[in-house]
Amino acid sequence: MGPRRLLYLTAHQLTACRWQAGALTEEESFDDSPGGLASFAEYLAQNPKSVFWLLANVSEEGFHLETIPFLRGADRAAIIARKLGQAFFSATLTTAISLGHEKSRRKDERIMLAALTNQELFAPWLSALASAEAALAGIYSLPLLAPLLLRKLGIADERCLLLTIQDQSVRQNYLEKGKLHFSRLTPLNQSSIAGMAQAFSSEAQKMHQYLVSQRLVARKQPITAYLVAHANARAAIESSCADSETLSFAVLDIETCARKCGVRTLPADTRCESVFLDLLMANPPRAQFASDQQRHGYHLWLVRSALQGVGVVALLG
Repeated sequence: MGPRRLLYLTAHQLTACRWQAGALTEEESFDDSPGGLASFAEYLAQNPKSVFWLLANVSEEGFHLETIPFLRGADRAAIIARKLGQAFFSATLTTAISLGHEKSRRKDERIMLAALTNQELFAPWLSALASAEAALAGIYSLPLLAPLLLRKLGIADERCLLLTIQDQSVRQNYLEKGKLHFSRLTPLNQSSIAGMAQAFSSEAQKMHQYLVSQRLVARKQPITAYLVAHANARAAIESSCADSETLSFAVLDIETCARKCGVRTLPADTRCESVFLDLLMANPPRAQFASDQQRHGYHLWLVRSALQGVGVVALLG
């Protein structure tokens, strides 16, 4: 396999990392400017044989729950494509995730439709990848990794919140039976430990209120908010996050989370970028946002790799 690289995209910049021997090494960062895009194009030219994974952590995203009939194959794909077009009319970066089948006789399937809605943010980076004929394995968003993180941590709540901090932002995910149902991203106004603690408390409560208003959670139904944080922030977080009858808090040590996820370099603070980046490279989820056309270079790379493998076997034979 050729060199593997990860591109981490936020609202302000793109960071390129190399994945080698199970460890990530940051290589370069590119800001969203003509100069940054030119540097990124040069970076791609210097790494023509690499395979790239793109992970985005942006606020412009949409989630929509749907129920479709029990279908298979092309019929299922066609109805999901139609539902995506109805829910996100102009979005091109879309995906659908199965939430399981209902237990009724019809066995209808529940799905979560998701979209990255700010096409202008992605367009210049994807254009550079296409111009370089780079092998793009997929486009992922950080919320898609939340279920995997919970499985790694052994958390199997019926319903829960998962809150993490990265990129001067607070990511809030709502999961049912280990599957993502909704996510939102809000700015982190103060990056001090006290500011993070207050952000965890206020954003968890706002998220819970929103879920109740949308009838995703019953008004009196207890739910736990899991907060991933460094040990040096635990006292401040526990002081700010007071349990109520319906919302309780549990602080997860980020170093313990990193070890369970196989991260070799432990995080020095509460920011979770390294945990999610390692999760993606070690266990990329099946659901991703790139189209077949955007992954054309990757498909060609797969064909070349298969042919080379056949050639090696024939030579050994």
